[in-house]
Formats: sequence, structure tokens, C-alpha cells
Amino acid sequence: MKQEISSFWYTPRGYKGIGLMELLSIKSFIDNGYKFILYTYNLDDKIFKKLDELFDDFELKDANEIVSFKNYFRDDRGSGVAAFSDYFRYNLLYLKKKRGGVWVDL
Repeated sequence: MKQEISSFWYTPRGYKGIGLMELLSIKSFIDNGYKFILYTYNLDDKIFKKLDELFDDFELKDANEIVSFKNYFRDDRGSGVAAFSDYFRYNLLYLKKKRGGVWVDL
């Protein structure tokens, strides 16, 4: 069984989507034998769907399984989604799985 790497990505409406550096990071984990699980509220994102189609070791998951989108918050002081990403990570690694895991910030 491959070790899993989990991460979160959300692109609010009107913002640029995931970038090349993040995509290369995901591909690097896959190329080095890991299974990459990406949680997102952007399940219809064309790039994410393509990754899911191309790589057996990439899994796209609904972030609502961990934290409902109604609980999403944004820091308007400049960090944007970062504070929510920390909250999401805590819920995923501690509250939901209760076993830890490996997390990467994209």
C-alpha cells in the first residue's frame, strides 16, 4: 500500500486557479511513489479532473467530507485561503482521521 499525501486547494470565484508549481509538486509526489489525495470544493475544475483521469495515484475528494463549505472563511488581511487551509488540515488529520497522516501545503 502506498503512503498517502493529502492536501487542500480551493479557488474562490474570480481568482486564478492552481498554478504550474503546485501541479509539478503533485506530479513529483506521484512520480516518487506516493498516492496524492487532493481535497477541494472545486470538483468541476478541468485541471483536477484531468489529473484524476491521467494518474492512478491521484485522487480528487470532496472537501465537504471534512469541513462543510458553509464553514468556509477567508482572511481579508492578505493570507486569503491560508487560515482556512490550516483549519481544514486540523480537521482532516486530527478530528476526522484521528491517525495523523502526511500533509503538504501547495
